[in-house]
Amino acid sequence: MKYLILILILVSEFSFGQENYDEGCFEITQITLEISTSFKGSVYYLYRPKVDGGECLIKISESENGSESYKVKRYSLSEESNIPKAFSDALNVNLRDGIKLHDGTTWIIRSHLYQEFEISISTPEYMTKERGYVNLLKFREFLDKELEGENNS
Repeated sequence: MKYLILILILVSEFSFGQENYDEGCFEITQITLEISTSFKGSVYYLYRPKVDGGECLIKISESENGSESYKVKRYSLSEESNIPKAFSDALNVNLRDGIKLHDGTTWIIRSHLYQEFEISISTPEYMTKERGYVNLLKFREFLDKELEGENNS
């Protein structure tokens, strides 16, 4: 009986600690934009389909000390997010860019939307126009704008 009570306590503690930011969204992420710095933590933008046919845009911010915050915008089936179009525009990048900076940001793009791929870009904020990353930075601005006014944890 002691073990049953202990198991019930552990299960209830675990279930209350789970984040529900992706409730109603499929686990499969079609687009991920991960932005990491060597000193501030990471930000993840996730684009997922919803169970009811709509879309989810999720932003998870991790600080250096491990704390997380998130924002979620859910689009109904009748709403268009334009995220796939903005993503397609952002993919027009210079794949032969040889600049690798050790201090700065690393942007990792993972996609399962069209073809499956992953690309890592070193500090696209540096010499943005010359290196061909203007649309990539605009994509992040677009995602942040989409999430404006969404109050989550």
